[in-house]
Amino acid sequence: MEVVVGTYDPLLLGFQLIRNPDNEKSFRFEPKFVDRGHAGCVKSVVCDQEGSILASGSTDESIRLFSLKDHRELGSLHQHEGSVTSLTFCGNTHMLSASEDKTICVYDCKTWECLKVLKGHKGTVNSISVHPSGRLAMSVSKDKHLRTWNLVTGRSAYVTHIKEDATLIKWSPSGDCYALVIGNKIVLYKLATASLSCTLELPRPVLAIQFLTEKYLVAGGEFDGIRVFDIEKETCIQTVSGHESRVKAIEVVCNPFPDEDSKCLLVFSVSSDGDLRAWSFNRDNFEEEASLLARYEMNGRPTCLTVSYPGKLSHSKKNTETEQKVQEKQEDHDISEQRPRDSGVEPTKKKIKKKKKGSSKKKKKPVDGEETTTAQPSELHEDEDEEMEKST
Repeated sequence: MEVVVGTYDPLLLGFQLIRNPDNEKSFRFEPKFVDRGHAGCVKSVVCDQEGSILASGSTDESIRLFSLKDHRELGSLHQHEGSVTSLTFCGNTHMLSASEDKTICVYDCKTWECLKVLKGHKGTVNSISVHPSGRLAMSVSKDKHLRTWNLVTGRSAYVTHIKEDATLIKWSPSGDCYALVIGNKIVLYKLATASLSCTLELPRPVLAIQFLTEKYLVAGGEFDGIRVFDIEKETCIQTVSGHESRVKAIEVVCNPFPDEDSKCLLVFSVSSDGDLRAWSFNRDNFEEEASLLARYEMNGRPTCLTVSYPGKLSHSKKNTETEQKVQEKQEDHDISEQRPRDSGVEPTKKKIKKKKKGSSKKKKKPVDGEETTTAQPSELHEDEDEEMEKST
């Protein structure tokens, strides 16, 4: 299991989480590599689902690619004209990148060709997240809008005005809900109804969140400790103390020891003072106190974190069912025609009108070519969308 940390300095630091030979229940972080290839602060690092490819995005406007199997650089991507703010993989076939240049790029992971440039945001794109089905992606921007993208046409399916600057967005493991981070609030919405599920408020700004399961979420930031929340009860059930500085990034590995009959779930966290930690949770009882599994104090100021491990995304067993649900909802326009009920965020959505059968009257196109259709990400190259730009 390999952990990669990006820093302000700018560095990529690689560590291996290994068992101590004297005690199989004891672990430690072993430094693996240091990379100094970026010319600016590393803003995002991510691994693909197989844990074989590492991508890092920086303020130097580049994305660097590495093979974690033999620890060699594969090359770099220079599609953006601004800092790369967020990276995410769509399975093992595509990668998405967001930037301060207001765009999102979609790449083919075999050729690393830029297949689409998704346009629509009017400000820096802060964060992107791909639905577990691979059919949808969501992005939030400094323009105070949330956009849902159809990953076939490369078009914005619909737009939500959230009236505040959201810094993070995350889908739940099954894709039944999603979470937005807005300042010191975590706002969760149900996908089926697009209605507000709950709002979790913390004393200071939230900098990192991850779903543990559909019911539980972990958060870190400029407040004390790492907070574990029961979403249904809307309560903090545990505060994991240890970090003395703000927690910058969190990653979750739900099945770290597949060959063992273990109820363990691992949470990796890193704080701005260089304190890297691995925590062990009981998957059957998140109220049980988490135990510190390993710790490493590094030089530099960490900004982001990722874990290379094939099983880290295996905690969702409903992806097939979710794909079917999403397809039905898209076809019926259930998502785009629902408006979230009143909340602290007060989102409003731009509705998409359906065309009447047999009507020859021309209608105005939705904003930015918005529509909702369903298809597989592998068909991205087949769409000839004039609004998007192909990499040369």
